[in-house]
Amino acid sequence: MRLGLQIPPSPVDDLITPRQELVFLDDRNRAINEDAFLKAVKWHFAEAGPNGGCADNIPRLAIYVRKLKAGRWWEG
Repeated sequence: MRLGLQIPPSPVDDLITPRQELVFLDDRNRAINEDAFLKAVKWHFAEAGPNGGCADNIPRLAIYVRKLKAGRWWEG
């Protein structure tokens, strides 16, 4: 994954968030969407292996794909 987000350490090691849909660029600049969850301070994919879809082809994700490819990836 080319872009990432560093999460500050949490005092609660067993904190697990609900599944979230992530959109990221792979090494070939393809936009991928995949379900993931945050456990303690580390993101984990919800399913083992590369199961993501091609976010380039999903209209509701188009605004995020454009921001990622333009280098404006932080939505704060």
